[in-house]
Parts: sequence; C-alpha cells; structure tokens
Amino acid sequence: MINSVKKAEKSKIWDPIDEDVRPALFERDLNELNKKYNAYKKHPNSIRFKLFLCFIPVFLLVGISVFFLGPFLRILAELDNAAGVVVLPFVFVIWYIRKIFLVQRDIVKLMIAKANNWTYSPAEKPSRWRLFKRKYPEIFYKGNQDQNMQDEFWGDFDSGTQKVSFYAGVFAYVTKTKDSKGRSSKKTYYNTIVAIKLNKKLKSDFRLEPEGLGRKFLNFFGSKEIEMESAEFNDKFAFFYNGKRADKELDIVGTLSPSVQVRILQMAREQKPFTLQFKDDIALFAFKGRMMKKMKTNFFRKVEIDQRDIDELNKWLNNMLNIASDIVPFLD
Repeated sequence: MINSVKKAEKSKIWDPIDEDVRPALFERDLNELNKKYNAYKKHPNSIRFKLFLCFIPVFLLVGISVFFLGPFLRILAELDNAAGVVVLPFVFVIWYIRKIFLVQRDIVKLMIAKANNWTYSPAEKPSRWRLFKRKYPEIFYKGNQDQNMQDEFWGDFDSGTQKVSFYAGVFAYVTKTKDSKGRSSKKTYYNTIVAIKLNKKLKSDFRLEPEGLGRKFLNFFGSKEIEMESAEFNDKFAFFYNGKRADKELDIVGTLSPSVQVRILQMAREQKPFTLQFKDDIALFAFKGRMMKKMKTNFFRKVEIDQRDIDELNKWLNNMLNIASDIVPFLD
C-alpha cells in the first residue's frame, strides 16, 4: 500500500516557473490513485471482467458480419459514416486499456517519488502549461489544443558531491489538422521536461537544439552560429538566442566551458535527442516522448507493479540528473 503524501513540508519546494508548490495540494489526487490501486488489488478479476464488457460490442459486430454478411454490407453501403460504425465498438476497448495503463504508470512514478522523498503530482494541468509557455515559448508554444503538464516531480537530487533542486514532468499537447476534404485528424505528442536549478544567474539566455541541415542553414545565413572548441559539440548542436552574435558570443562561450561541453555531449550520447534552454538560473531539457513508454507491469495479467519498471525509470532519472547536476559547478 502506498502511503499518502504528508501535509507538512520542511522547506519551500523549488519550481522553475515559481509556483507555490505544496504536497498538500496534490493529496486528493494521490489518495484517489491509492484508492484505485487498492481496489484493483482487492478485486483483481474486476479489471478483466470490465475489459470483457468492453469487448461485447466487438463480439456483436463480428457476429453480425459473419452470420448476416449480405444485409450488413448493404446497411453499411447506405450509411454516410460506415467506417465510424465499424470502428466505434473498438473505441471502448482502447479507452479502457489506456485508462488502466495510465494508472499503472502513475503508481510506478508515485512509488519512485516516495522512495526518494520527492513530491509528485499525476494530474493534467493546463494552467501550468500556460506558465511554462510564458517563460519558455520556444519549447512550449506547440499544439493547438489540450496542452497540459502532467506526471510532475519536484525534489532535490544528491549526486554525491552536491545537492541540486530539480523538476521533471511531461508536456502533452494535441495537434488538430484538416485535410483537403475537410476531414479532421488529431495527434497527441509528449515531451519529457527536466529542469535544474543553477548556482548563479547567467548573463545571456540561449538554447541548444540538435543540429540539422535546416538549422545549420538558418543559423549560417542569420549569423547565429557559434563555434566551440569541441568539433563534436559543433556537429551535434545549433545555437539559438536573441540579439547579435557579437553581443552574445562571449557570454555563451563562457557559460559552455569545456567541462560543461563534455557533460552535455555525454548526455547526447546516452539519452534521446534533446533541446537545452539556459535561462536566468535554470537549465531546462526537453526530450521527445514520455518518461516511460513500454512497461513490464500489466494489470490485465496481475495487479502488481513489476519491479523492473521502477528500476528502469529510477535509473533513467538518476542518470539524467547525475549528468545534469554535474554541469552546475562548472558554469562560469
């Protein structure tokens, strides 16, 4: 059983958008998550039974199409949205499976937060996305509906040599488009966000993005390209900043000392491609995709968290934070 979050907090929790983060604010959501988990453990067969109920419309559709194929096809031919009739029964199945998988993911993250004494919130919060967008528009001004922050962690990470405050969360957004015939389609995207509090406020704000021909072309003709000592670093990253290169280059080169370049390159080799924003006293990383994609846990087989999921996510977070925190003391 997962313990609920304590109401008392020892000190103010650091947040990259300066919101007043208090564990008590998330207690209701976490108690609901606990309640679901305990109910599933108490009645494990209920998950499979509800999945069976969701499949009933599918069974009916298959039965009708097999035993009454001719009339069924004639009816479909007369309908304006025949595809929708065929697809609709599967929607209930997909919705329910997704719901259970989301609960599994939230429980794994809550266990990790409790083990590390971090604060965790699984809720989807559009209001926090709006604050992130205001501060980091280059990273969060994406999608045209349903933007939110979710699966958020706050805490302190001890690398062994120092302790740094960090934030991690998932930025979700939907892009809705229409084709030439006016038909709408939606696609949901996820970005994993990790922010580290630096030990000083930087003189210049700038952004690093994975290098590509398009970015190299734009930067070259916009006179934005900055050459670092490391040829590998120059090949992997493109620079983005406001203002003229002559005004910013010295500050940026000073921030990205050889030691900092080494650690950013190490992260580039070990992690998925990422965008890195340096702003004020914060280093913010944005990775494509969720923190957790594939899970070994499967409540449809057994209502139990697979320890490998906890170990895998914990390892990713610790490796990520270990490298990121190493950047802090080397910033000039």
